[in-house]
Amino acid sequence: MSRETVIHRIVERETQKRGLTEDAVRRDEPELHRTACKLFGAWETALRYAGINLCRLPAKQQYNRENVLRRIRVLCRTGYSLKAKDNKRREYGLYAAALQYFASWQQALRAAGIDLQRSGLFSTKPRRLKAPQILDQLRQWNAAGHSLDWAEICLENRVLANMAKIRFRSWRQALMAAGLSAESPARGRPPKWNPQRIIENIQRRQQAGQSLHHTDVQNDASGLLYAARDYFGTWANALLAAGCDSQARCGRQNGPSHAGQSTETNSIDTKST
Repeated sequence: MSRETVIHRIVERETQKRGLTEDAVRRDEPELHRTACKLFGAWETALRYAGINLCRLPAKQQYNRENVLRRIRVLCRTGYSLKAKDNKRREYGLYAAALQYFASWQQALRAAGIDLQRSGLFSTKPRRLKAPQILDQLRQWNAAGHSLDWAEICLENRVLANMAKIRFRSWRQALMAAGLSAESPARGRPPKWNPQRIIENIQRRQQAGQSLHHTDVQNDASGLLYAARDYFGTWANALLAAGCDSQARCGRQNGPSHAGQSTETNSIDTKST
């Protein structure tokens, strides 16, 4: 799609009285939005080239913690770059809000439930796998008890999800080729999390002398933290259910001092959207 085609499509949307906000175009014509941002650097710039009066558009979205996390998850699942510099250029309001609430872009990604090590952020050229290798990795991922639902695997293993989707043209085709189904987990496989498993994992951490401060758990066992909040409402409630003492519930046991860091009451809401 050329610059001229992008401008023509934008003008066409205006004449048809269709929305021209980023959210509206991203929802209706994601390819148009992606190409416009790539060719012009930002959606607003493409609108200016098309002669659109930005003052007539609705006010930009006001971000809070919850919709920052929701928006990041949408970007992850729809194939957009998760690199800080790309998001700063493409959607500065989101980037600025992420820094405001989470101190850094990477912390915001973690808070949204994205596994950074498997996100592809730290490798410029991910190792290309052949089709049989991708299928083997999908089967291993499934056998390890991980979800094969697209919305979940994009957060937990974006590199594998994208490789499979590109190589087999769709996620559904990749699962079929591997003899798997997102709706049919391996027979006899227990759910990844339930209240008893959460309590056992908390108790195991305490017995091993690992920190139970929610910031430390978020850094090295984020899945446990998010599951605890899903089932118990807050991390503090999960610690209470696990029978941890008052120091552990305050996050001071078995770990370094975290003076100045946010308390559980100011923790992020990381429930799935």
